[in-house]
Amino acid sequence: MTSRKIHGKDVLGGVLLAGGWLSILISGVFYAFFWRVDNEPGAKDIPSLLWAAISFCSLGGLSFLGSHVYLVIKKAWMIILIAWVVCIALLIGAISLSPILLLFMV
Repeated sequence: MTSRKIHGKDVLGGVLLAGGWLSILISGVFYAFFWRVDNEPGAKDIPSLLWAAISFCSLGGLSFLGSHVYLVIKKAWMIILIAWVVCIALLIGAISLSPILLLFMV
């Protein structure tokens, strides 16, 4: 069994993996605000919120996927594991903060 050194590029890949996941989660918030404004009777829609949601989701998805592919190719399994633990923590945090989002939408 060979040990592999952790390089700075691998750590950056892990940060971009978790950052891409965070960006995807943030895109859901922007889309929820766009949906709320768009469905308000008589209110003018704000397409910039929709474009922000699409941008966050697209760039976050590319970052998440690209970093994951890079780390798998480099076989940086420990960095992938740490990044996935951070992603799960971010998901739990987003779920626990969803009631605050509902308060903002009232």
